[in-house]
Amino acid sequence: MKYFLVKVFKLLFSFVFICFFSLNAYALRCGNSLVTEGDSLDQVRKTCGEPDRKKEWEVRSYNLGVCSTMLMAEWVYSMPVGSGYHVLRFKDNKLMSITFER
Repeated sequence: MKYFLVKVFKLLFSFVFICFFSLNAYALRCGNSLVTEGDSLDQVRKTCGEPDRKKEWEVRSYNLGVCSTMLMAEWVYSMPVGSGYHVLRFKDNKLMSITFER
């Protein structure tokens, strides 16, 4: 019985560990404030300041002869040396995702 419980504990711990480190961040702390998915590009700029790197581009699509344009942006905020960085992706000036990368 003891062997079974140890095995179950190890399996459960591994599952929680993998889930915890594979999830995307849904918020980014900047000073005493948070930015979350759905915030506008201007709100993020006011809260976190200018990013360390940014890339902006347009995506055009045509549907039944009608052209529509989406504004896309990717902002990167670096963390302290060696600990990684946060990548914020915007679509039409709205924050769509926050990920942490090393």
